[in-house]
Amino acid sequence: ILDVCMRSDKSSCPILSSQDSANIWEKTSFIKKDQGRISKLGSDDLLSFLREACEHCGIFVPFPIDEASTTSTNMPNSSAARYLLPGLCQEDPEPFWSFKSKETWKTTLCQSWLLKDRVPCGMFDQVKITALEELGGIVDVTTKVRVSQLLCWKTALYAKIIEEEEGNTSIVEFFIHLVRSDSLQCPASHTLERGMKLVVSAKGVDTLDCDIIWRLGYRNILDSIESV
Repeated sequence: ILDVCMRSDKSSCPILSSQDSANIWEKTSFIKKDQGRISKLGSDDLLSFLREACEHCGIFVPFPIDEASTTSTNMPNSSAARYLLPGLCQEDPEPFWSFKSKETWKTTLCQSWLLKDRVPCGMFDQVKITALEELGGIVDVTTKVRVSQLLCWKTALYAKIIEEEEGNTSIVEFFIHLVRSDSLQCPASHTLERGMKLVVSAKGVDTLDCDIIWRLGYRNILDSIESV
């Protein structure tokens, strides 16, 4: 799913690979010049240092590296690293999501967490990474499950998942949003204490106790967010 994010014109998630960052920096004249000077001193770690500095400052937020991308010595392969760049995310759009649906066969499930204290710096970035990881585990060419649309904002994430099997098409939409508890985008806002709320919604077919919604990622996303 991360490779799809980086190449698809239907994705607005600013994600790049370790190699992408190296290619960008190597095109910068002063970095290229300094890298040449450092190489003459017997070191070739400038780009690694820059990546680590960006991680430390929260400019690059790394995705977990899959075990399949490790080397025979069980050390992570740095070239397999993927990063979310929160600073490039756009501001949240005007009302984008509705809990209601015009189709009677659709329904919306919703789970939320009230955050009374100050929201920790970088928390929502970790929520986005966790959700993308879970959705990536569901996407599978063999089962005809794919990501049709993926949109990222500073405090919101939208994804549309499509499953095509035996001539049937199922669509589930996910919307994860960090919002003030008195916002119209917050469910039951009139009954809440003041604070921020993390809201995770999923919209899809309501048959069989919303089995399709749960199966195509909602259960996985809720479970993973609990650990953030």
